Amino acid sequence: MQRRAAAVLFVFFLVMGASAYSVISLAEAPTIQLEGAQTYQNGTNFSDSNGQEYRVLAQMEESSGGGGGHGGGGGGGATPAGTLQWYVPETTQNQSFDNGTTAEVFNGSWLVTTGVAPNLDRAYVSSDGNVTALSAAGEQSSGGNASGNASGNASGDVASNSTNASGGSGQVTPGEGNATSAASNGTTSAASGGNATTTAESGSASNASGSSGGSESGAAQANGSLYTQAQDTLVFTNTTDVTAVLESDPAVYNSTITSEGQTFVRYRSNGTFVPIADYLPKPEQTRVQQGDSFELQIELETFSDAKMMNVSATVVNVTNTTAVVEYTAPQYNTVELEQGGNVTLANGEQRVVNFVTSHQGNNTTLEGVQLGSNYSDYVVQEETQTSFGERMTGLWNIIIICSVAGMLVIGLAFLPVRG
Repeated sequence: MQRRAAAVLFVFFLVMGASAYSVISLAEAPTIQLEGAQTYQNGTNFSDSNGQEYRVLAQMEESSGGGGGHGGGGGGGATPAGTLQWYVPETTQNQSFDNGTTAEVFNGSWLVTTGVAPNLDRAYVSSDGNVTALSAAGEQSSGGNASGNASGNASGDVASNSTNASGGSGQVTPGEGNATSAASNGTTSAASGGNATTTAESGSASNASGSSGGSESGAAQANGSLYTQAQDTLVFTNTTDVTAVLESDPAVYNSTITSEGQTFVRYRSNGTFVPIADYLPKPEQTRVQQGDSFELQIELETFSDAKMMNVSATVVNVTNTTAVVEYTAPQYNTVELEQGGNVTLANGEQRVVNFVTSHQGNNTTLEGVQLGSNYSDYVVQEETQTSFGERMTGLWNIIIICSVAGMLVIGLAFLPVRG
């Protein structure tokens, strides 16, 4: 009796499992077909209502995780992916330049300043973008970034106090006293016992014999000494890599020497010292006022790589912190295509993406890509797909439960009966 009941239950679970499996094997997964939407194959071109041309690129790509894309079928492996590309020959674009930053323009690295410009008679721009003083005798070298205000202030003061010693005049050399001195700011005097010649950029100085004299008039304008005013102007100043310049010149040593506040370059052949201001070539500087145009080099991203091109840029706005330039250039646009995702065309139209696939066993073939305009239609069909998947999962659960229950019934039927 016990084994007959077990046999009946086993047959019941077997029939239930077999029925569920037959439904799974005969059922076809619903696919999404967007009504009225054309199917584009890989490499197909199409145009929108404004005549803009597009190219569709689509292929199956191997994925690391499981789960197929929408459109049916399940397990891991290849999934559909694609891009939409279009080219616009002329678009108006803009670029911002922040004050005190460096930019790769004009085939080199340039310091950007707005409202002020580095004073190239007194300074150069180092490779790190700092404005560094070309030190005169007795003047302390300093550098700083542009402050960004129209008055031309810079961080890093330049000040000097210079005193001419008795004993006449002589050439400045490292480790020796000064007989002829040039001062930018500060106080300069000549000591008793000899004549001294002093030149000051600010204020006035006098020569004296046996007395001290000559003080520069007015307050020292140290902060503005390395900059000049450039109102409503975008300024590009070429940077100078002093180390690279010295290393490229076999006639001089690879490092500078500083003495008495002045920086020198030393020649290898005779050991003579030359002030760095006389050795370095004067850097280039380009000034463009608001409303003017200049040639700007930009990096253009194409569909396959990046290329450099020159465009005519116009300065449309200059403030103490930034400048905006505007130019016309080609534009290459690439948008990734994802199943169920939205893409916006150049004319503003939104399209929903649907990859059309076919299945043969475990192989999935990409038939093409649809770009439909009715998103609600896509949502309804996607919900139908989701519901189908949930039902298939339920049937597989029935098969598993029936298999386990059938085995359990058979096992229990052969247990020995007590008594």
